[in-house]
Amino acid sequence: MSLRRVLVLTLATTLTASLAGPALVAGGPGTPVVRRGSTLAEGGTRALEGLPWSPDVIVASLGRTGPVALTQIYVQSQDVLAVDNRGKVFCLSRRDLQPRWITSLKAPLAAPPAESPSWYVFLLRDASGAAWLQWVSRRSGADADHSPVRLDFAPSSGVSATDGLAFVGSLGSARGNKTLESINLADGSPGWGYRTAGRIVGTPIVDPAGDMVLVAVEDRGLMSFPASQSPLSASIMNWRTETLAANKLPPAVTKDWGFLASDDNLVRGFDIHSGTVMWLQGIDAPAHKAPWLLGGLVTRDIAAGGEGGTAARVQRFEGYVFVRNQLGLHAFDAASGEPVFKDPNGDRPLAMVGDWVVTLDAAKTAQLRRGKGLPVEKVASLNMFDFLPTNTRDGTIIAGQSDGTIFLAVPK
Repeated sequence: MSLRRVLVLTLATTLTASLAGPALVAGGPGTPVVRRGSTLAEGGTRALEGLPWSPDVIVASLGRTGPVALTQIYVQSQDVLAVDNRGKVFCLSRRDLQPRWITSLKAPLAAPPAESPSWYVFLLRDASGAAWLQWVSRRSGADADHSPVRLDFAPSSGVSATDGLAFVGSLGSARGNKTLESINLADGSPGWGYRTAGRIVGTPIVDPAGDMVLVAVEDRGLMSFPASQSPLSASIMNWRTETLAANKLPPAVTKDWGFLASDDNLVRGFDIHSGTVMWLQGIDAPAHKAPWLLGGLVTRDIAAGGEGGTAARVQRFEGYVFVRNQLGLHAFDAASGEPVFKDPNGDRPLAMVGDWVVTLDAAKTAQLRRGKGLPVEKVASLNMFDFLPTNTRDGTIIAGQSDGTIFLAVPK
């Protein structure tokens, strides 16, 4: 019996046991089960198994007793969130696709979900145009005590969150004219805010430590604020860095570094603690999407105090920054900013698997890259999948089909 079949059969047994217990919020249509009979599912499995590193593939289906129509799949730190056209959110373990819970959203999603240590936070917009914030437990999917709340302002961006606050760009409201708003996740009340001179269109970004909020603004500014502030006093800014044109996209951040693609046709690597720009690279046209990062934190020993001195152990991000504009997909070394490649047909990165980097074009053809300059060694068609979310966190590839079939390709 193949390892893939063992994995699938083991998962099926686990899923069957899970359905009988209270871990899943819903036990009717839409409860996850493993399915092997679909031709599309088999084709997707073969495509993933045929990748050069021969991953183990786990397949699960969200349609046990009725049809499911997925609209999006999101990769989180520990989970895969799949959203269907009825507003149901299915939470599966990112490690092995085991089902964790199902919950329902009050209204359609207006932006990708935010993740904090305890909550998944959803920005919603109902049929009348009203905006809502709904936050649920990452562990159980249960709504928080005061969730959902209707927002009394019109959001101008997506949402991000710490464990205590959610952050959203605002077009203003009857009670104030702040352009950065926060919502207290303990009781749904307004938190602190700040009025910027320009609109906040890119989602405010919380750093991995949850200590600061980074905000890119259309008035040519990139700003940092302490995440936790009192709503009763004037808001504090950590620093502000100027750009040469408007900023409509959020930065991508690691624990120490950030990367911003501005309308000034430049990509910047900067220190998130000070705002100091480390490197600049031109891409000759504004970016279409926020930067993506592939790589991870690496610990290295660096000599301290000159020759013969003791070694200091430091941890830093090593990998690649990707930016797409009308000229193609650009890749840079994250530490130095040195260009790695420019692909006129590239659309976005998919994942980094060992020494392989996988990118996609608009037709969902995967370019399998390896070596200095990341030349394309092989290509693979992945166009049988409706969803191929970029996984910036590890080497697994997650894919899905709109009928509720989810795939997880795990490197051996």
